[in-house]
Parts: sequence; structure tokens; C-alpha cells
Amino acid sequence: MPSLHDLPIGKKLAALLLLFILGLAAYIGFVFQTALAMRSNSQQARNAYPLLLQVSETGRFTTEMRDLYTVAVTSQDADMLEAARQQSQRVQLHADKLAADAARDNVALPGLVPAFSAYARAADAWAGATVEGSGTPAQAQASLFELSQRQQAFTQALDGSREAINASFAAHLREIEASADRTWRFGLFGGIALSVMMLVLNSLLSRRMIVQPLRDALAATDRIAAGDWEKAVPVHGRDELGQLLGGIETLRQQLHARRETDRRNEFVTTVLADLNLQMRGDLDTVELCERVMRFLTPTVGCAIGLLYLNEGHQLRPAAAYALCIDPLEPVPRGHSLVGQVAQSGQPVLLREVPDSYLHSIRSGSAGLRPRHVAILPVHHDDELLAVLELGALAPFEDDLLELINRCSEHFAVLLKVAQSRQRTVAPRQAQAALAT
Repeated sequence: MPSLHDLPIGKKLAALLLLFILGLAAYIGFVFQTALAMRSNSQQARNAYPLLLQVSETGRFTTEMRDLYTVAVTSQDADMLEAARQQSQRVQLHADKLAADAARDNVALPGLVPAFSAYARAADAWAGATVEGSGTPAQAQASLFELSQRQQAFTQALDGSREAINASFAAHLREIEASADRTWRFGLFGGIALSVMMLVLNSLLSRRMIVQPLRDALAATDRIAAGDWEKAVPVHGRDELGQLLGGIETLRQQLHARRETDRRNEFVTTVLADLNLQMRGDLDTVELCERVMRFLTPTVGCAIGLLYLNEGHQLRPAAAYALCIDPLEPVPRGHSLVGQVAQSGQPVLLREVPDSYLHSIRSGSAGLRPRHVAILPVHHDDELLAVLELGALAPFEDDLLELINRCSEHFAVLLKVAQSRQRTVAPRQAQAALAT
């Protein structure tokens, strides 16, 4: 079995951390159990005061009962005798409650309730025989003697109950003191041991858990401040430092995305400006289409391009890039993909075009088929003006398609203007020719 020195650093740290956790768990368990014991003893000690109050109240209620019986005997009043009996019942209930509360707090008062019951029966028998006149003088004397003995026994039981409650209170106080002594001793030595362990663990783990994430955060903020938003920020864990690094990474991603968005917008703006320069002047429809294809096709990274003009029921090839349009025939609306796009007004994107595709990409020494084809309608105010077909070897990204759509919208406006100008100029030229 390898020794601790032969273990890798990760396992050493894990062993130290496990030892710390076990020690901390034992320390917390001991402190928790001690606190529970102290809490229980404190509660029972606090309960001693209400019990003593109940003992005093029991004695006071018993004195009131005795006085009522004495007044009933002296005045020979049956109503007073009934009041004394009712007071006896209340004292009986109070004594039962005192015994039950004491038993709940682990204080035994075994002789209190029987002593009071015997005392109450003797007092009632003596008073009843005297008030009702049902007994002889000798019986009254015997009842009075028994009453004196029962009263003495109850007084002793009541004093014993008070002493038992005081003894329980003193025992709980001694246990609280002992628990407090154990707690501070164990807390002192355990705290010292845990402090040493925490210092050792802190020296081993602080670099990895705190220092390194902070260094990464500082390095990331320096890179972001310098404009370097390409490198991702490493995120360590899910604690506060991990959340900080995660926030910095989110900021980097947002800045990077915003810069890319700005670049795309700037590129689109530049392309549209260049396209506008290419279409300046009084151009007829054919020349306008040719200039657009010569500029747009290579700009968007395509190898071939073809533009069809809408002529009612058919689409006529008007301009091309890297293709010869002489052999191309007009396409009826609804026929082929170009006709379907013209019919539906929805673009079509073909991926992984087969080798049987009609148009090929040719150079001076080679020829190959485009692998991706985009066919898009060119609209102006819901009017179909043309259909644009572009072929490329690389896939069409979303940004590229958005650029093509923006250029198509700009081209549609200029194409509509050129067509309107051509329809206006053509009759004038015809009239001038006839006049000549």
C-alpha cells in the first residue's frame, strides 16, 4: 500500500480535506449534543420555578380549604361546608396537576396526591359529622385526631415535594456547569486543532480556489480592455469567483458578438455603397443586370450566377456570371425550380447539389459543379421583377443570405426605376424616328 508521500497531490488534498471534514463533523456533533443537553437541563431548571410556585399555591389552597371547614364547623353552616368541599376538589385537581407536571420534568412526587386525598377525606368526615350532628363526641374526637395526623402527613409530603424540586433544580445546575466546562475545554483544544488544519488546507488550496481564479479574472479584464475578445475566459466552479468569471465571460461574448455584428453591418453598408456605385448612371435594364451580376456574385463568395427577368408568363435569362446565357431558354412560370420560386415568391436553398446539376463552374483548365445553390425572388412592392440564382462550393451562411437579400432589395429599386425609364423613353424614341 503506498504511503502518503507517494500519493499524487490531488489525493493528498482530498485526504486532508476528508480529515478536516471528519474532524469538523465530530466537533460539530459534540457541540450539538452538548448544546442539546444544556438546553434540556436549562429547560428543566427553568421548570423548577413554576413547580415551586405550584407547591406554594397548593399549600395556600389547602389553607383556604382548612379555613372553610373550620368556619363551617364553628358556624354550623351547611352552605359553608359545601364551599369547603368544592375547595377540596379544586385543591385535589391542583395537586394532580402538580404531580403530573413534576413527573414530566422527571421529578417524582409519589406521596403528595395520596396524602392530600387522605387529608381531604378526614377533614370532610370531621366537618360533616360536626355540622350534620351525625356523630358522637367520641367519634368527633377521634375524627379530629385523625385529621391532625393526616394534616401533618400532608404537610410533610408538601415539604418533601419542595425539597425534591429543589434537589432536581440543583442537579440540573450542576449538570449545566459540567457541560459548560466540557464545552469550553473541547472548544479551546478543538478550535486550536481545527485552526491549524484550516491554515494548512488554506495554504494548499487557496492558490487553486482563490488566487488562480482571481488571476484569470484580472488577465481576462486586461485582454478585454485591450480589445482582445477572442480567447474564452476559464470559469472555475460555481462559487462567487466562478460567477465573477462567468460574468466576465458573458461580457466578452457580448462584446465579441457586438463587434461581429458591427463588422457585418459595416460590411453590408460597404457592399451596398459599392453596389450603388456600380449602378450609377442612366443604365438600361440589361446593362444594369450585367453590372449587378459582375459585382454581386464574387462579392458574396459565389462562383456562378444567373439573373432571370420576369416577362409575364416566363422568365428570360438577362445576365450571368461565369456562364454563357446564349444557349439558355426562357423558363415558364411554375416550371423548374426557378419557375417555382417565381410562382411561389419563396426562396429555395439547395444543399449538396448532385453532379447532374445543369450549370457548372469552369476555369481555364477545370470544371466542377457547385455544391450549394440559392434561388431567390427579387421583389419590389410585392411585384416580382426577377429571380436570382447563385451557385457556390461552400454552404450559404445566414449572414451571407441576409447580405444577398439586402442587395436584392436595393437592386429591385434600381431595376424598377430603370424599367420605368425604359418604358418612358422607348415611345419617345419611336416618335422621333417616325418624325425623322
